[in-house]
Amino acid sequence: MAKLRFYILLLLGVLVSISGNAQYFKPKGSIYVETTIPTNEKNLAFQNTMEGLFHGGIGYQHSIWKGLTLGAGVNYSFFKINQFSLGQSIGNGGMHIPAVHLKIGYEKFTTERVSFYGGIRGGMSSIHVVNDSCEANLGGPYQTYTPFVEALFELTILTESGSQDAFNLSLGYSLYFKEYNADFLCRETLTGLIPEASDGIIRFLSIGFGYRYYFDK
Repeated sequence: MAKLRFYILLLLGVLVSISGNAQYFKPKGSIYVETTIPTNEKNLAFQNTMEGLFHGGIGYQHSIWKGLTLGAGVNYSFFKINQFSLGQSIGNGGMHIPAVHLKIGYEKFTTERVSFYGGIRGGMSSIHVVNDSCEANLGGPYQTYTPFVEALFELTILTESGSQDAFNLSLGYSLYFKEYNADFLCRETLTGLIPEASDGIIRFLSIGFGYRYYFDK
């Protein structure tokens, strides 16, 4: 939670620092596509047994008042099981997290081509963990559901002045309100890890790129 508060304060500081500048481009809305890689996974059990490969989303956001935006979309995350993290092979598999989200944020163009965006999105996710142990014990994947929130910051650059196409650098910090433990791998314990290693909800930092198409009319 301390990290989330830090990123939120950082976003607010950046937005306050640019709020006095003129708004060069005022889009009506935009379609967004994001492709990032999850890193720095927490809690300790999650960090040791999963490797982040993908976190991204697609959706639409609409400008409602002086840079304030509202949006909605879907997102998906995938973590590959670290087969040898527990001192023995636990087979192939991974954790799939499809989700739907709503988002609120603030975007400001500080030049004719560059904008800064900060916001929060949240919604409901469905977690599916596929591995040999779950197949043997459950006859299929382990499944659970949890709400989530994600703090976002983006630096966006139009391909050229006046263009509706843009690419961005994206930074996010996600919180999924479910404790990761041995149940996710359909086991009674996680070999080599003490029970306290599962303390804390699933959370991770993500860094990557995205595409925006702006509607200016």
